[in-house]
Amino acid sequence: MSILETRRVAWPDEAACAATAAKLATHPALAGAFIELHGPLGAGKTTFVRHLLHSLGEVFAEPGLKLVEWPEKAAALLPPCDLRVSIAPDEHSDRREACFEAMSVTGRELLP
Repeated sequence: MSILETRRVAWPDEAACAATAAKLATHPALAGAFIELHGPLGAGKTTFVRHLLHSLGEVFAEPGLKLVEWPEKAAALLPPCDLRVSIAPDEHSDRREACFEAMSVTGRELLP
């Protein structure tokens, strides 16, 4: 599957991560989206998911929404994702950079 569009978002702190998650939570297309999260251990994947779920009201089991950390571990079992989020930590600070890649039309709608 080819990437349709990419946007990079700098997260200088956790509040910036939370703001991106809150914005993403407002998109109606999120209800049926499949989002992959990539990045090394400690990059902030779980923190991003926590903020996204909090923004959604901690409703994890709503129909359709799927969030997968470490999707490469089950790549053969997963359908194509709508949005790929790769998070990279800065080795010298608490700063993070998140790369959002739209893999479908739904993913493009979800870009921050």
